[in-house]
Amino acid sequence: MLGILDSRRARALAALTIAALLMFGMGAATEAASAASRFTSAPTPTVSGTAKVGLTLTAKPGTWKPKATLKYQWYRGSVAISGATKSTYVLRGADAGKTLKVKVTGSKTGYTSVAKVSKSTRTVAKGTFSQTPTPTVSGTLKVGGTVTATTGTWKPAPTLKYQWYRDGVAITGAKSSSYKLSADDYGSAIKVRVAGTKTGYTTVAQTSKATTSVGKGSFDSAATPSITGAAKVGETLTAQAGNWAPAGATFTYQWAANGSPVAGATSSTFTPGFAQQDAAVTVTVTGSLPYLTALSRTSAPVTVAAPSILRANQTLTANKSLRSPNGTYRLTMQTDGNLVAYGPSGAIWATGGGDATRAVMQSDGNLVTYNSGGSARWESGSWGTGGNRLLLQDDGNLVIYDSNGKAVWARNVVGWIKVYPGSTAGNQSGTQSQSAANLSSTLFRVYPVGTRLPVVCGVTNGQGVDGSATPGTTKSSTWHRLLWGDWVADADFNTTVNGLVPKGTIGFVASEPNCGGGGGGSSTTLPGMNGWVYPIQPHGKLTTYAGHNGDDFPVPIGTPVYAMYGGTVSIPAPYKVESSWCPVPEAIGRTQQDLIVNSSRDGRSYRFDYAHLNSFTVSNGQTVKAGDLIGYSGNKGCVTGPHLHIDIKVDGVAKKVFPHDLIGWSY
Repeated sequence: MLGILDSRRARALAALTIAALLMFGMGAATEAASAASRFTSAPTPTVSGTAKVGLTLTAKPGTWKPKATLKYQWYRGSVAISGATKSTYVLRGADAGKTLKVKVTGSKTGYTSVAKVSKSTRTVAKGTFSQTPTPTVSGTLKVGGTVTATTGTWKPAPTLKYQWYRDGVAITGAKSSSYKLSADDYGSAIKVRVAGTKTGYTTVAQTSKATTSVGKGSFDSAATPSITGAAKVGETLTAQAGNWAPAGATFTYQWAANGSPVAGATSSTFTPGFAQQDAAVTVTVTGSLPYLTALSRTSAPVTVAAPSILRANQTLTANKSLRSPNGTYRLTMQTDGNLVAYGPSGAIWATGGGDATRAVMQSDGNLVTYNSGGSARWESGSWGTGGNRLLLQDDGNLVIYDSNGKAVWARNVVGWIKVYPGSTAGNQSGTQSQSAANLSSTLFRVYPVGTRLPVVCGVTNGQGVDGSATPGTTKSSTWHRLLWGDWVADADFNTTVNGLVPKGTIGFVASEPNCGGGGGGSSTTLPGMNGWVYPIQPHGKLTTYAGHNGDDFPVPIGTPVYAMYGGTVSIPAPYKVESSWCPVPEAIGRTQQDLIVNSSRDGRSYRFDYAHLNSFTVSNGQTVKAGDLIGYSGNKGCVTGPHLHIDIKVDGVAKKVFPHDLIGWSY
């Protein structure tokens, strides 16, 4: 019953209160609120601590009465610092140069909240790093090596900047934590300065100790040298160092034979002597730069072949040889004192045994063998002839020539025969006959039967002599007409070059037109061989391949081409290149036009086909002489590149005679 009454009383009191509010307005409410309690003590806070970045400030709120719940807000100047709501505050880089203060707000249920603000601090000073270790330098102290700065641990963590120094001088651009040593650093001491920076902190720089002197580096790359030139006694070899990096190296050379250095052979070229014959010759190239360690590279070996020529004042010692250019014949100074010429079947000539130890081609033209005491044991007897070189020829003959190319001695000369002027042989113009033994005469040497020498001109007249060729004797005569390329066992000779005549034949060059180049008897000043003019002047090299019907002259487009021999020009119609005869796929379908010169020589017809010309300077049916300009080389038709092609038909037969048969492989 009492509970019900109390509830009713409460409702009545609430109604009266509402009525009072309505009657007296908000003023009554305000008076009710002001009745909240106030703190009896709310002191102004103070700030303790050093105003320096990195250090801590502490708010001292004092004693609030009654005890209040306190909240903090730190200010940088008049701007509240986000998140700075604790009683302590660690000064940041952004605070440097500013003042700070703290607002403390006290609150308590039933009490009016009160906010108090401290005085501003002193201006915040920049902070200092607590750890700034001295850097160290590690790495390879050689040119080309890399050194690295080890900084240690800085506190607080800064941004680090680097500068490298060479002998105390800053190196331009060297601002990374590592540095690759260059040629300029050789012999210098290196150090690094590390600067730590952080907002609000005083920048600190620490410098490492200087290193020891930077040593020499190594080449980045070095090529294996190569040897160029003919590997033959008396021929010059050249060392090619190849590409080295870095560039600019200075090279030195040392040649070796069979692994042993050759004394004095220290230039880029080397001419092997007989001491190096059959030896494996190498060259060691040493490259150096002031700031790099010298490096050596050795070439692959080349084997030094025997020469075919023994020149004036050269010596052939024991077990050393000459070898004919075609490799068929060999002349060896044997240890038994014998100078012996060997052919495919064995010895073909010898000086005889004895105690000779060397053969010398003397400057007086004499070939002499000597013993160890310096006494002559055999001689050619050709002193005073002007001979200056001994040649072992492809036909096996051993011949001494003078500086004009005239043969003055041959190992297979068996006697003398005299040719008398004042008469003709067989009514042949320009020849002589052996008619009397007591007239003034021209002396020729005589070869044994079987000697092979090339005929100089297309038709050469020779007088055959029966029996042995004894000076002053009368013999019956038989005429031989020798064509170029013929090999007649008892009649091959070469009178116009070296004056030597084979046994059984007295040789003369007739005054026949072909010797002057053909084409009506007119001669040419262009060089050639055996009456054939070189088609490419002044020098050329011929190449071919298996099954080829002619020879090629690799020359640039526009090279002048000359007629090898006189005759009549024929220019057939152009024709298409077909796969049935052209082995060059990319040439199929091209147009080709050849230039033909039809000639007659020595009773035979010659058809010269000049192919791939870029242009012609002659016309169809025109007569040309040997040496006339007929066109310019090109790359038309069945070709892989610019060149001149020549093929020859003799009496209508192809592949019987090739250009290299007429003028050699090179000239």
